[in-house]
This record gives sequence, C-alpha cells and structure tokens, in this order.
Amino acid sequence: MLNFLDEALKTVIIFLVASSKNPDKISLSLKMVMLGFIPYTMQVFGLACSIGDICVTIDQSMLEALVTAAADIVFYSLTFISSIGFAWGIVRKLYRTITGQNEALNV
Repeated sequence: MLNFLDEALKTVIIFLVASSKNPDKISLSLKMVMLGFIPYTMQVFGLACSIGDICVTIDQSMLEALVTAAADIVFYSLTFISSIGFAWGIVRKLYRTITGQNEALNV
C-alpha cells in the first residue's frame, strides 16, 4: 500500500513540475506561478519604502509616489502575464495528458 502511495505521489509531482513536451524542463504552469511571486515581492519593497525603512535619502513623498506607481504597473502587468501563462500551461498539460502526448507521464 505504501509503495502505491509513493508511486502516486511521484506521478502527481511529475505531472505538476515536469513539462509535458520535454520532461527535462520545468512546466510552463510552474514557471508562471514563480513569475507571479515577483509582483508581490515588489509590493513588499514598496511598502518598506513608504514606511521609510529603506528610502530615506530622497524626498519621501516624491519617492513614495514613484515607487507606488512603478510597483502598480509592474504588479498588474506581471500578474496578468503569469495568470495567462499559468492557464495556458494547465490547459496544454491537460490536453496533452488526455490525448496521451504527455511525455513526462508516458516514459
């Protein structure tokens, strides 16, 4: 029973991590999830700047407005790109799995 669970877990991990086209590469959906973390990291740095922990050498209000605007643009752009890429990766992976073309699982 334990061996079956190990194999099932291994299959799930391979399905999520490995590319369905080239099993030696990371899947598009996982890459897009990692890309999605960038905007949130930038917002944390923007918050730290607005609090005054990092950006104290330039006029605080001007720098805060600049960082907020830049962070918002990058945040929404990367969130949109990573969402579209993630959805495309999942749809492609499911399609390739259903049609038997998922090379990561058909090894």
